[in-house]
Amino acid sequence: MTVTRVPRLFLLILAELYLTAGGTVESIYGLIGKEVQLNPKVTGALSSITWKKEKDKVAEWDRSLGHDYYGRCSTENQCELNHSTGVLVMKGLKREDEGLYSAEINNKGPAKESQLIVLEPVSKPNMTTSCSETQCILTCVGEETKHTKYSWKENGKTTPGNTLTVQKSGEQSKTYTCVFSNPKSEEHSDPLTEMDLFPGPPVGPIIGGVLGGVLFIVLVAVAVYCGLGRRGGQNKQDTDGQENTPLQVVNATDTQNTQNAGGQAVQEGTPLLNHNSEAATAPDTSGPSNKGVESAAAIDSQANAEVHNTQMENGLKDEQPLKRRLKTGWGD
Repeated sequence: MTVTRVPRLFLLILAELYLTAGGTVESIYGLIGKEVQLNPKVTGALSSITWKKEKDKVAEWDRSLGHDYYGRCSTENQCELNHSTGVLVMKGLKREDEGLYSAEINNKGPAKESQLIVLEPVSKPNMTTSCSETQCILTCVGEETKHTKYSWKENGKTTPGNTLTVQKSGEQSKTYTCVFSNPKSEEHSDPLTEMDLFPGPPVGPIIGGVLGGVLFIVLVAVAVYCGLGRRGGQNKQDTDGQENTPLQVVNATDTQNTQNAGGQAVQEGTPLLNHNSEAATAPDTSGPSNKGVESAAAIDSQANAEVHNTQMENGLKDEQPLKRRLKTGWGD
């Protein structure tokens, strides 16, 4: 048996001709349950087109025969073939639809080939963190399937990879988001801010301490103010009590002297004397709180009696010396 070897150079030439003629395979991605379009990218007029999966016909159109659908496209409304562009639309994708598809245009080769890849939507990713005081390593975790990839968004900037190293910058509004995607879907993690990664000291205890200090100062100030107010009020009461008693006696004496100087009869002072005497001898019914008033009344009565007796003896000749003597006697 003779085996004929094909020269390597000849194979390379055939491969080059195949690629030049449009024999490249294009990857087409579709999501399960969605639709996908297979485009032969026809440039001229179509007289016929046949789509196959591997070696099996899926759909075809001929100018004289019209449309025909086979296999998975034979089910009603599962496929649509555009006879003007040659585009085949496949609906409700399933996992078994994945494979190599080819389109033969106007019964001429080579056919245009497309590799259909059926994908599932990606899941929402989660982030894990490992942080020190000044640095965090963020890791993005998702349910990896075919053609999934990770990236990060940092204030609008995109960085590839499933890990990201973050340095503390002091800009607490910075946000970090993990992006998990494949060619047909994309999901984002919940964002984290720099404040989440590098929290400062608790604000609550600080505010509580400040408010507590302010409240303590206010209470101390109120207590001091009230204490000074009470002390000032007591001193004022004592001073008023000491000053009012002699003034009452002096005023009573001055009033009597003024009346006598006006030429009134000496007897006009008698009712005052009698009244004051009655007030002095009246029984004590007001209790200890009226002792100061009764003492003042007694002294006033005594002064009036003395004035009356003196006036009876000497008339009105020596009124001023008597007044001075009475004042001096009060001071004793």
